Amino acid sequence: MVSGNYEWYVPLFLYCGMRAYPGYDFKIFVRNRTSLPETYKSYICDNAYSSYPQNGPTTAAVRFIEGEKELRGYDCCLITDIDVLLMKEEPPLISQHLAHMEHYGLGCYCNYQSHQLSDGYRCSGVHFVTKDWWEPTREAREKWMFNVKNGECSEKDTDEIMLGKIIQESKLPPPPEAQLLWNIHGIHLRRWWPKSNPMQYPQPGAQESLVMQELTNDKEFLELVAMCAEHMPIIGKIVSTMEKIIKGGK
Repeated sequence: MVSGNYEWYVPLFLYCGMRAYPGYDFKIFVRNRTSLPETYKSYICDNAYSSYPQNGPTTAAVRFIEGEKELRGYDCCLITDIDVLLMKEEPPLISQHLAHMEHYGLGCYCNYQSHQLSDGYRCSGVHFVTKDWWEPTREAREKWMFNVKNGECSEKDTDEIMLGKIIQESKLPPPPEAQLLWNIHGIHLRRWWPKSNPMQYPQPGAQESLVMQELTNDKEFLELVAMCAEHMPIIGKIVSTMEKIIKGGK
């Protein structure tokens, strides 16, 4: 679910996603009328859920309450961030989440409690569901559809608090109190936004480093970066930073 200039992450997301998991389907909901090239239109539902306020926190919340019509036909779905470059893992991400769900008795979803709150918990913003998620959560999601349209989720991170409440209100089993499964499944570009102090950058893992090295030497990927950076310059700066870090520079 994307709004504003963030749609320019879509080409990078799709390039890496389809490379990692060519057998998966990808669906992008752009809340404004998309400006992306025609080649991406088959993956995009544009002007999606336009009755909600047009701001980033609201867009983040909409991904957890809408989408049933478009997604309920799938056995399972990973609702993730658009600024993630997915990378292939073994076992595949779907197998990881299904095994985690079964082990912790979560039934129809996979997540964890990222923060404990006085009246419950906040979840991670990356959320995995099976087709059995939609029915038991419908009443809670419809309540939050009304709340979100009336501005209740207009502050940063309120989407993740709302998701925790949907799980509670739907009387689903609570998620684990700690992150026991890595749910990003790729390179999260937010971690590589330029910083004045190089020591603030995270230390990439071995597989993450390998994928970063491959991408920063991939001509087709770099051409996409250049195209997207014309509309959202920070994308070019992020990839430049990745290239310097992977080569041991500052």
